[in-house]
Amino acid sequence: MDVGIRELKTHLSAYVERAAAGETVRITDRGRPRAILMPLPASEKIDEGLAEGWLRRAVDEPPAEVTPVRPRPGPTTTEILSDDRGV
Repeated sequence: MDVGIRELKTHLSAYVERAAAGETVRITDRGRPRAILMPLPASEKIDEGLAEGWLRRAVDEPPAEVTPVRPRPGPTTTEILSDDRGV
């Protein structure tokens, strides 16, 4: 959406709320684009939420190491599919 500087000055709070809700507002001066008002990137919102306390991590410890799984003896998936398809 486009908005002129005068309109933006008059209703700044409303346009900031719209941008915070995900809308991109292009600011114009005499019909020429001059700036863009847009929401914060998601990563910044997460950092902000963690810092302010309205967001917290589900687990404060890193996940356990993954143990590799050994393949079972027998035909591979490709072999099973080929056999099933009669190839």
